[in-house]
Amino acid sequence: ALGKLGKKDYLTFRDATTTSLKYGYRLTGLRHGDYRVTQAESRNIETQEQFFEKVEHFLSTPYGFNLPVANSFLNQLIEIQNACVDSKMFEEYEMVGSSLLFVYCGDTAAIQWIDFANSMKRPCEDHNGIMLGIQNLIKCFSTLIEKMS
Repeated sequence: ALGKLGKKDYLTFRDATTTSLKYGYRLTGLRHGDYRVTQAESRNIETQEQFFEKVEHFLSTPYGFNLPVANSFLNQLIEIQNACVDSKMFEEYEMVGSSLLFVYCGDTAAIQWIDFANSMKRPCEDHNGIMLGIQNLIKCFSTLIEKMS
């Protein structure tokens, strides 16, 4: 209907007010023990430094920074990047509104790529910033690992 924003229009508007447009990723929310970043709070994360601070806190335990989990996340991001490069589907489809879900318990970590409901055949060669986001997340985790080692 007239006057309504489509999913892609909404995401474009939202991305302009977070780290999405510049870095290709944004934080939607975090929870680890008593530490939480709500979806509303995440809308105020506009810089890479703010993002790093939240991720560093997310990976902190009473015993210090969880280096094994950070390394696992980094390795999985590299695997995702390589899978995208090799994927015919990634080449042909736009992953509108999809997300990377980061979870861990103890020293076991996993990243799942979720939310493909709005994916569509790509009308052009625009990759919607996904590779930029993955590359910048790899840099983020590399930087944190170097800082905390």
